[in-house]
Order: sequence, then structure tokens, then C-alpha cells
Amino acid sequence: MRSMLVAMAIAGLPTALLAAPQDQRAPCRQLAEQVRQRARTLPNFLKLDADHLLAPTLTARPAVTSPPAAVRAAAERLLDIEPGGGVALSVLSPGVWRAERREGTANCTRDVFFRLERGRAVTLPAPPAFTDLCWTSSRSVGAMNHVPVLVQQDAIDGPLPGFDAEITPWRQGWRPACRLSVRYRDAFTVTEAFGADLTLRRGAAPLASQLASALARSRGVSEPSLASAAPIAVARRHPALMTAAKRLAERDMAGADSLPTFGQAAKTQFTDFSDTVTATVVSLDGEPMVARVGIGGVGWRPIGDYLVVLYRQGTSELTPVASFVVTQTLTGLLSATASAPKPWTDNR
Repeated sequence: MRSMLVAMAIAGLPTALLAAPQDQRAPCRQLAEQVRQRARTLPNFLKLDADHLLAPTLTARPAVTSPPAAVRAAAERLLDIEPGGGVALSVLSPGVWRAERREGTANCTRDVFFRLERGRAVTLPAPPAFTDLCWTSSRSVGAMNHVPVLVQQDAIDGPLPGFDAEITPWRQGWRPACRLSVRYRDAFTVTEAFGADLTLRRGAAPLASQLASALARSRGVSEPSLASAAPIAVARRHPALMTAAKRLAERDMAGADSLPTFGQAAKTQFTDFSDTVTATVVSLDGEPMVARVGIGGVGWRPIGDYLVVLYRQGTSELTPVASFVVTQTLTGLLSATASAPKPWTDNR
């Protein structure tokens, strides 16, 4: 009789609750299959952001706009902020709250999990983060298969564009997380070209696209590199240009941190180089030049198109002779995979 009752109780549990302890990747495998199916069937697939791509299997819970005063006060104390200083509250599960505060120019997240017991805030262990929760990484409360979850989303710029979503279930405590990794195919196209020499601009446009692609493929892996489009052997044949290229690889170069447009108006929104910038020696129809390649942005933030400038050696310094705006566009789904992530550690 007891074994029958146990069997009946197990049969009544949601499938996700049964599967997760044996296979922590199961929720992310389900989402990966959903992403692949939508890529096959939806004409507007590439226009879907991560939230719409994963819904309704995974849904976000909105912040509570009017939380109880005691809950808000407890959250402000736990995050050590002034009353009314700005805190977002959401419900993880009945009686369990998450308080979040975003701060600084990098929009970094601080959060805390707690419940109220007899009017006192009792903090709960926080789950691990899988990045530093700054800039393009954040996390929010949601639900998947009727199970409360914490979802961390990380936008990925390179070496391939896409996003990661780490799913950490809550069942009276945190359970092992899984990671969904979505990566896209892309293409690089010259959308604007500047310079007095039309023949040079036309001849250099394919190289500009290759240089932008090379920079994109080195993002998130190591220091920016253009080696796949500009072999180092070319640079070694021209040591003076290589020395000049090393100077141009830095930010805050006097007169070099904006895209030269030779008197024309650029259509791209960001014409200043961000911190994602490097330079190398290239050969164009046998002529050595220096190429400076980066991403447009505001300050250090790389948020615009790719920018490419070609320089010739003048009598005393490098002179820009052509420049290009290269646009990266998504062309399709490359992969959607599930894995078990490792918590992020700050090794700086």
C-alpha cells in the first residue's frame, strides 16, 4: 500500500521536477530544440530577441510595482541604499523575494534574495553568477515548466554572435543550473566608403569586410587580432609600418579616434572608435598600408558598426587615404546547445 502511494505521488509531479535532478541540462535541451524548430519554421526568426525566442516555455516575471512597504524597506537595508534610492523587487516563489539594484556606467547588477519572518528580513543564499553581471549581462526571475527559475542572459559578441541563457531552478533552494548557448551565422558588408580615390575605395572594400570579420572572430577570446585577414608575415617585411600600426592600435590617439570621412557626412550612428580597436600592416595590390580596425561606440563601449581606416606612409607620418563602415548582419542560426556552466570567478 505504501509503495502504491509513493508511486501515485511521483506520478503527480511535473515532468521537469523529475528530470532535473538526474539531468540538469534537460531544461536547456528543451529550449535548444525550441530555438532550432523556430529557426526552421519562422520567417521572422532573426528578428526575435532572446525573451521572445524562448517564450512561452521560459517566461519572465515582471517586477512588482507596489511591493509592501516592509519588503521595500528590507530590500533597501540589505542592499545598503538610501530609502527611495531605486530598487527593483520581484517574487521568486511565494514569500521569497529578489531585490535588484543596477549601478555605474557598466550597469552592473547587485541583488539579494530574502524572506520576511516576523517582520525581519532573512537572507537566502544567492545562486552563482556566470559572468560579472555587468554591461550586457543581467538576470531576472522567471518560470519554466511551472518551476520558478532565475535566468541570467549574456549577450555574446564574439567570436560568434549570439547569447547564453543560464537557467537556475528554485525548489525550496537552488538546483544545478544549465546553459543554453545560441550562436548565429553572420555576414560583413561595406555600407559606406570614404576617400578621394574611387579606385582605391572599390579595390579595398573586400579587404575592409575581411578585416572586420577577423576582428569579430577574435572578440571574447584574446586581444583583438586581424591575423586571419592580414598575415603577420606582411607586417614583418615592413618594420616601420608595423611600429606605426602598434601606435594606432591604442585608444586616445590624437586625431585618430574618429572615422575620417574626407568632408562627407557618415550615416552610421557611431563614428568614434571604442576600446575594441587594433591595427596592422596590410598589402593592397602589392602596396603596403596600415589598417586601423575597430568598432564604433561611446567611450569604451563597442555598440556601433565596424570602422576601417587605411593609411599610407607620408613624408613624416601616416596619412588616411580611405575609410569604411562595415555592417555585421545575422544571416541564420548556427547552433543551439545545452551544457552545464561553471560559476564565474573574478581572476583579475
